[in-house]
Amino acid sequence: MPGLFIFDFDGTLADTITGIVRSVNAGLADFGQPPKTQNEVRDNMGRGLRNLCLWAGKELPEDRRHELADRIMVHQRLLWRSHMRVFPGIPQVLQRLRADGLKIAVFSNKLNDFAIEVAHGSFPPGTFDLVAGISDLTPAKPAPDSLLHIASTLGVAPEDTIMVGDMWVDIAAGQAAGMRTIGVTWGYHGEDGFKDQTPWRLARTPADLLTIYEETLISAS
Repeated sequence: MPGLFIFDFDGTLADTITGIVRSVNAGLADFGQPPKTQNEVRDNMGRGLRNLCLWAGKELPEDRRHELADRIMVHQRLLWRSHMRVFPGIPQVLQRLRADGLKIAVFSNKLNDFAIEVAHGSFPPGTFDLVAGISDLTPAKPAPDSLLHIASTLGVAPEDTIMVGDMWVDIAAGQAAGMRTIGVTWGYHGEDGFKDQTPWRLARTPADLLTIYEETLISAS
């Protein structure tokens, strides 16, 4: 029986791509570089915002690329609130899981402090038991270490944990951690975002998450 849901953030709980694209292009403009299209940015997401920033500045010398990444992060912190929307239906999913006594966590490939700021700033207090991003203790997906660290911290076994995300890195991390995985198709790539990874289940709407959850309760009874 599931005891913990771990959610990816961008493209899973919230639509953040407009703010990310604007932040990338604002940073590029600061360095006299041409803008990227939304499709270009979308196709290079998944390995964390800093790696995305380094990709955006690939025409610059290495030291300037790191300066650009820092600048884009500044823009992202300024812009995210005004260019982020929680996907419709997600609050109801989280409320149901919380009402049933499940633990809820977020793991994002954002830097840890920014992941915490964004997740807690997007949902009511008490929504999440734990929010984490990339840090020395929690490496980026697809490494499973971060998901295992979260489950251990919250006292839930991997086999009782479900990882939910919209990209292959989410599914690969969850599978490597020995967790069940749900791939959501309302993110930025649809089913193509999973590449060669096959999620345990697919959810095409947030309501599907509750259907899958209820099915696990029936099968466990």
